[in-house]
Order: sequence, then structure tokens, then C-alpha cells
Amino acid sequence: MARNRRKNNSTLLICIAFVAVTFFALAAAFLLKGPIELENPFERDGSEEVSAEESASEEVSEAPEASEGEEAEEERVKIEKPSEVRAGGLKAGREFDPDSSPEEIKASIDSYIEYALSMELNSVYIDTVTEDGRLLYPSSQNESVSFPEDFSPITYAVDKAQEKGLFTILKYYAAPNNFGTAPKR
Repeated sequence: MARNRRKNNSTLLICIAFVAVTFFALAAAFLLKGPIELENPFERDGSEEVSAEESASEEVSEAPEASEGEEAEEERVKIEKPSEVRAGGLKAGREFDPDSSPEEIKASIDSYIEYALSMELNSVYIDTVTEDGRLLYPSSQNESVSFPEDFSPITYAVDKAQEKGLFTILKYYAAPNNFGTAPKR
């Protein structure tokens, strides 16, 4: 019995020593390297970064001149993620009728964004699936809402929200065959 007790004590001491060495190694690595910062793969390049405060009073800059045969791409303003996200949800079938005309959809989105601002929200959470489960973007595998070629409610909502200085969050459903029913709140 004395041997088992010594063996258990030895095992316990080895475990404690391992945890202590691991802790000190991690602490040393943290002190030497600092906190780990992960890159966001969805961020645009740093030359377009503008803080949320600056974007509220942003100045419109001229688009770069187009080279021959190319159109000048609109310069987009990057809205930084706020330290405290206060978001409202924008969902087709609830905040706007996806089967209505582009003008009616735009008016509903504009109204929602103004409402979000009046509620002092700083972000808009845009769902890309309608209340009845259809996608707001083209898909060969799942049913989607059909819009005129020159109109996308997702693009319009993102542009309008960012124009007003709101951070945008898009919800895409990436799992295959995940669109049989609309997600419920």
C-alpha cells in the first residue's frame, strides 16, 4: 500500500510539474510575442480603412480614373467593427417584400436603415434568406428570388447601411442542402 501511495504521489507531482512548465512556457511566449492577432480574410486592404466616427462625416473622394477599356470601380469605405455592436436584423419577408418591385424594396430598406439609426444602432445584420426559405442571390441548387439583372437587395442594403456609417454583417448559409426551410428566430 505504501508503494501505491508513493506511485500516486509521483504521478501527481509529474502532472503538476507538466502543467507548471506548460503555463510558464505559454506565459513566456505571450510576453515575448504579445497577444496573437488573427487576420480577418474579409477585410479590404488597409488603404481604404476609415473609422466609424470618421465615416459619419466622410468626404466623398473622386473615383480613380479608368484606364482604357476598364471602368473605374467605385471606392468603398471600410466601416470598422464597433467595440460594442448594437445591430438590427434586416430580413426579406419581414422588413421588405422580396417579390415587390426594386423601387419598393429600396424604399423599405431605406426606411429600415433610418429606423436603425433612430434607435442608435451601429450595425445592420442582413440575412440572405427570405422568411419562406428562398435565397436573395442566384443559386443552381436552391430556390432563389428573381430580381432584375441590375438590382440586388443585398448590395443595395450593404451600400446604404455603409453610406450611413453602419457596420454590416451578412448571414450566408454555406452548408449544402441547408435551405429547405427558412431559419426561425
